[in-house]
Amino acid sequence: MVEISLMVSFAARLTDQRRARDSKGSAFFRRDGVQMFVTKSGQKLADVIEKAIEDSVITMAEYEEILSVASQDGVIDAHEKALLKELNGLIANKTIKFGKSS
Repeated sequence: MVEISLMVSFAARLTDQRRARDSKGSAFFRRDGVQMFVTKSGQKLADVIEKAIEDSVITMAEYEEILSVASQDGVIDAHEKALLKELNGLIANKTIKFGKSS
């Protein structure tokens, strides 16, 4: 159950990040008390990560795709860094496991 709630929490944070707007209508999210703007590349990365972790297992091909999407524009911005940090935390605490997709 903890595994599922962490993944749902991760997906919920990604969704919340997309919905938050400042007074000018720019999407943003807060991480550690700092406001960071949502980027198109970050949204694409969030979608790829969500798809990869649906089954609680991430394959090496999926992980490589995530890294490829993150570095596609030549810059890993604050939004992408936050997403990668969250994903790596899930892998480190073994909520998401490496292996073959089931």
